Amino acid sequence: MIFIKIFRFLCGYIYFCGDGGFPERFINLCAASGISLWDIESHGGKIFGKTNIKGYKKIRNPSKKSSTKIRIKSKVGLPFIIRRNRNRKFLLMGAVVFIIGISLLSNTVWTVKVVGNKAVPDEEIISVLSDMGLNIGSRVSSLDRKDISKKTRDKIPLLAWVSVNVEGCTATVEVKEKLEIVSDEDTLTTPSDVVALSDGELVYIETYQGTRIQEIGSGVVKGDVIISGIVEYKTTTTNFYHAEGYVEAKTKRQIKIDTKNSDGYKYKKIRKSYKLLVLGLEIPITPYLKETKNSHSFTSSSFLKVGDTVLPFGIERTVVSYYEKSKVSEPLAAITKLICKQTNDLSHLKILSRNIGSNDGNLTAEYTCLENIAAQGELKMEISEENEN
Repeated sequence: MIFIKIFRFLCGYIYFCGDGGFPERFINLCAASGISLWDIESHGGKIFGKTNIKGYKKIRNPSKKSSTKIRIKSKVGLPFIIRRNRNRKFLLMGAVVFIIGISLLSNTVWTVKVVGNKAVPDEEIISVLSDMGLNIGSRVSSLDRKDISKKTRDKIPLLAWVSVNVEGCTATVEVKEKLEIVSDEDTLTTPSDVVALSDGELVYIETYQGTRIQEIGSGVVKGDVIISGIVEYKTTTTNFYHAEGYVEAKTKRQIKIDTKNSDGYKYKKIRKSYKLLVLGLEIPITPYLKETKNSHSFTSSSFLKVGDTVLPFGIERTVVSYYEKSKVSEPLAAITKLICKQTNDLSHLKILSRNIGSNDGNLTAEYTCLENIAAQGELKMEISEENEN
């Protein structure tokens, strides 16, 4: 039914009123003349109905023969809208651009989501997908999903399985990670424990093989056993395995910057530039800032969100700081060094919080990070006093 209404709107129709005469004869004459009528109603001795443009041009003869006076109540449909606005060229051009834009947007990727990953960061996967041609603004019809999945697995060895699904304007990339492959087969079969690689507070444990002996929320120190390779069964038998698992924990990291007796930087000026991000396109809002040998640049992007869905509309801000070397250490220079070192040393970790302080000329930053602390360790066997006796 909805398609019929859309078709009639596109072709245009006329809503009319018939007064006096013989309404029944008028309807019969219209049917005999092949005039299409629908939604016929009678109110207060008058009839109301609808007919197409072609039918209304033929309606005069049945009207005279039945002595029914026909008056137009309204003209509905696209042809009448175009006719009323035929002198408004820019309005028509805007309507055409709008229709074309909607058709293009419906076949464009707006957002790219990655699900199922734990060890491999979203940014790394999205970066590889972008190189494969899947990013914001990509045409859905041009995507070779099987080829993208295969090449992404080849680029990231830790991914065992990749599937690209496009629903509407959202591309969802489902991945499954695999354990790191060890070439030495003996290592894979030798009984061992999963131990803590560093101190931390456990937030997630996934056991692939072995017995978990630590609880989520507990603290561990480096070397503590988290998953034991010893498995005891209800039948009182005990087996030894090569324990495997994935362990996430909150850890503490620290970075120190020595600002004593070292060359600093005296900043001369700081400039900002902005770009509008629309479906993968970068539209400059302000003039481009040229980077020099003595300059630092930082770029950040923010996108519109509807709930948890990120829309492909946002703003990119670039801050360029121009400086010259100075014998006097500047606080801003120390912060710059700290950020650069953080980028280099902690880029593989998820930073939850950062606390910066200064003590005796040193700038110290303490980080709370989320990382995988699972490592293989020698199997530890504890013999109880009962067994010794």
